Amino acid sequence: MSKKIPDEVRDAIRAEIEGETVEYRDAVPEGVWTRPNSDRPQMLSLRVPAETLEALQTLAASDGVPVSALVRGFILDGLASRGSDDLQQAVERLERDLALVKARALAK
Repeated sequence: MSKKIPDEVRDAIRAEIEGETVEYRDAVPEGVWTRPNSDRPQMLSLRVPAETLEALQTLAASDGVPVSALVRGFILDGLASRGSDDLQQAVERLERDLALVKARALAK
């Protein structure tokens, strides 16, 4: 078995590397150049008292959603209540709230 990288693969890798130059990024209009997976959600860890976690678990179970989804919704609602909502965010929040209401209704 040959361990040599085929020429076409080597050329493709070289083209990708050369495409990542500062000159390339400067030539591309603002907002067009992106890095893959740069918009992936970020992880947030936090500590809560045991009673709080139990209450979150109970509420999440009654809503039929994971605890993380429930907490994410609480965080988004808190941010939205501070007046930073644009129309798209408000619609998304309403859709999320409607989904929770439907989940509660179906769970009963």
